Amino acid sequence: MVGGLIAVLVLIFVLAYIVRRLNLLPSGSGLIKPLAATSLGQRERVVLVELNGQQYLLGVTSSQVTLIDKLESPVSVPQETFASRLKLARAAQQSESGAFTHTSSAPSDAQLTVPPSSKRDEARGDKP
Repeated sequence: MVGGLIAVLVLIFVLAYIVRRLNLLPSGSGLIKPLAATSLGQRERVVLVELNGQQYLLGVTSSQVTLIDKLESPVSVPQETFASRLKLARAAQQSESGAFTHTSSAPSDAQLTVPPSSKRDEARGDKP
């Protein structure tokens, strides 16, 4: 019984770490909104934030935050959601697992199915 409790607590902490590490929670509607961030090293980042409609490019290290630039014109940053990440992961998994189905934008709605590479090689006469 104690072992199960320990396992559940460990699972909670592991999931909390993963959510925090992957930024899966949307940022709050606070005064400063982080729009984008790029890591430059282990403890160095470049961060694009918005404050009262004005965008700022900041350099962030473990010991200080430096204003790099106050942007004159706003930069549009596409907001990537968990749902869009999941769709990309599923598409990558389907393309790795075999057939790739593409729906044509033509009025006939024809579908193109590409067989896995091993079946293509057999069709050409190549032996594995």
